Amino acid sequence: MANSRISKSPYTRGKRFMVLGLLSMLLVVWGGPTLVDMLGPWGGAIVGGLAVIWLLGGGIGSFLLGCPRCGKSLFMRGMWSVPWPARTCSRCGNDLTVADRSAGKA
Repeated sequence: MANSRISKSPYTRGKRFMVLGLLSMLLVVWGGPTLVDMLGPWGGAIVGGLAVIWLLGGGIGSFLLGCPRCGKSLFMRGMWSVPWPARTCSRCGNDLTVADRSAGKA
């Protein structure tokens, strides 16, 4: 039975992660102060905790998206982490814009 799931390239997944991260950042920046006002005295603690969870989730998520050949993060350039994904792996030179053909096979 053929798998109907279309495999996406690592670069496409990284780009989607980046866009969702930027959109959620706008939500946190503009929605956070509103939520603090709505929640009263505990609002700062609750929004601060949610912001820490958001930062940890984004940081860990960026390291989990890696090159299928060597595992290096799409968002790492040397020792620096950048907000946009790489098109080619800086460690092994793998083209990350091409979907892995073996990912869709059972």
